[in-house]
Amino acid sequence: MGKSITCNYEVQTELCYGHCHVQGAMSYKKALTTLLNEAQRIGAVKGYIWPQTKMAKKKVNNIPWVTNHNGIDYLEITIEINTPERRKYKISGKNCGGRNENISY
Repeated sequence: MGKSITCNYEVQTELCYGHCHVQGAMSYKKALTTLLNEAQRIGAVKGYIWPQTKMAKKKVNNIPWVTNHNGIDYLEITIEINTPERRKYKISGKNCGGRNENISY
């Protein structure tokens, strides 16, 4: 039997036709890197980072641009330029209630 761990973040990379590739990550930086690398590998233009633990939720809600007082439930990443040399993407903090905050890199 394999070893099981609880990851702080779940990373989903969305393909056309609604298929998702799911991976786990222990840190926010690793989750974002994993998402961008996997999106580049499979040609995806959208992905999600879901915090899985209280520590991860606190980290996501302490990102400086998050001003939603209700907090955010997940991050939606829309990749605008997906090349090995340059990655341009937009991160939206999403709330299951519908409010969101945006930032572009």
